Amino acid sequence: MNIDLAIIDVKIAGQETIDKIIGLKNPPNIVGLSSDGQYALKAFVFNFVDYLIKPVSYSRFYRAVDKAIRYNSHKDFNNTGDKEIFIKKDSSLVKLNMKDIDYIEALENYIHS
Repeated sequence: MNIDLAIIDVKIAGQETIDKIIGLKNPPNIVGLSSDGQYALKAFVFNFVDYLIKPVSYSRFYRAVDKAIRYNSHKDFNNTGDKEIFIKKDSSLVKLNMKDIDYIEALENYIHS
């Protein structure tokens, strides 16, 4: 089972739970949550994506989740391994290895890489 995002109350979860999550083969992005900022520095030492202090407003929660989604999509793109994509060139399809792509530029209905 792959978990993309875990929102953890760091005071309730405790250090042992956080260590287990971080130690997973494919650890999820973590957003820390607490009623005070006492654990914030520790959360960033463990590479949490964000840290929220209760009570959390909807807009602040949304920004934290959006940040995790953007971070996850960046991580997925850089961890492409042997993935391939096909692009149309003239009237045929060309296979490209994702690891060979340095950048992609959008040009209306076309791309330039």
